[in-house]
Amino acid sequence: MSDEHYPMLIGGQWVEADDNGRFEVDDPATGETVATVADGGVAEMARAIDAAHAAFPGWSTTPGKERGAILRKIELGILDRVEEIGRLMVLENGKPFAEAKGEVGFSAGYFNWYAEEARRAYGETVPSPFANKRLWVQASPVGVVGAITPWNFPANMITRKIAPAMAAGCTVVLRPSSATPLTALAKVAVAAALAAVTMAVLGYAGGGTLGNFGEVGVDQATFGPAVFLWFAGIGGLT
Repeated sequence: MSDEHYPMLIGGQWVEADDNGRFEVDDPATGETVATVADGGVAEMARAIDAAHAAFPGWSTTPGKERGAILRKIELGILDRVEEIGRLMVLENGKPFAEAKGEVGFSAGYFNWYAEEARRAYGETVPSPFANKRLWVQASPVGVVGAITPWNFPANMITRKIAPAMAAGCTVVLRPSSATPLTALAKVAVAAALAAVTMAVLGYAGGGTLGNFGEVGVDQATFGPAVFLWFAGIGGLT
């Protein structure tokens, strides 16, 4: 069993679970435990959402050009760590190293694309049926985005969610599959270190039980600060 251990990122701080709980991440090829990860629950998830909500006013009013520059920093940071993140994916997902590196490199491209799109949140003028009125549509960030991602493409499925959300001015709480959290944590670490995302613009609150995210997320989206839950994956998401 490996001694490697990874905490969660909540409110710009790397933290352990309240009860110091951990879950194991296993190599699918050998069954060997390659790392442990902090096992967040309902309380940790709620705090991550609250922190993202608190960070939303500042991030949403940051000009799109500045948000785009930050996304470019994240892209370059990921590209600098392709081999490192690729090795983590091999350990937890079982992909061949070449394929894992290819996915990590490809996933960085989402930050490149949405870095440019951040400055293009154009509005729209709508022809008015009234001579004395003008109608227009203005694109605005909606709030906290909860992103749940699967194990099969642990790099691509993360960046294709958090990159557009951050570009649009939304803050994000990420909950990746408990089978492949190491790739997610490596990417979140890049964002936190290189983009100075220290005010919970991007948070990670993972756990061994997906229901924790769903239970808190749906409640927060209905009655609290989270306004959008984004799922993607296949059967067996854990």
